[in-house]
Amino acid sequence: MPKYDGVYFELHKNDEEISLLNEKGEDYSEKFPQIIIEAKACCENNYSLSGQIVKYNGRKRGTQTDVAKWMGNEQEKYDDKNFKFKTMRMLFDENESIVGMPLSESNTILKEKIKFGEKIQSISYKTVEHLPGSGEIELLIENRKTREGAIVIDSTATYLKEDVEKYYEWKSNYCINVIVKEKEEVEQGQYKYLCEVGTAKNTQWSGEVYRTD
Repeated sequence: MPKYDGVYFELHKNDEEISLLNEKGEDYSEKFPQIIIEAKACCENNYSLSGQIVKYNGRKRGTQTDVAKWMGNEQEKYDDKNFKFKTMRMLFDENESIVGMPLSESNTILKEKIKFGEKIQSISYKTVEHLPGSGEIELLIENRKTREGAIVIDSTATYLKEDVEKYYEWKSNYCINVIVKEKEEVEQGQYKYLCEVGTAKNTQWSGEVYRTD
């Protein structure tokens, strides 16, 4: 499935009460009123969903930092028109936990129970049989990745801790050759490098400060 540069949230419906919780269990439902309105209507029964809130500027996606800034923004009234909840998985169905259910089965329930709309959207999964050396997974990633990358999940994976090794994150890494001119330790075990690019005889100042472990 495509990877998004958003912030993880869980969306819970308990009768008429809707909560939107971050990883610390803090409720941000006040700051995303349109998502909450749609959450009340997308399913008659109680449920819990995991996913990410992603910011959009037109058709262009923002970053995790954009969402974090909105979360920290204080104002009298919030208009979350530029934000969407991208659903990754269903955790509870009618107050019954399904976190121990394989992804393939929990996704079937998710599609049957949740009516996705403008603010609460599904993340499209594409299933492929993994045959070593076939290149099927690599081709699928190339076709479905976002600029942030892609996530590959074993269809038998549950949402339990013991299955964490069945989740794989893929993203592009770009490397350039540089000439290190200066090195400075800025924290214990972390260094700042001042670099130039080009050849030893013809270098150009990169204009960037690189930090690495």
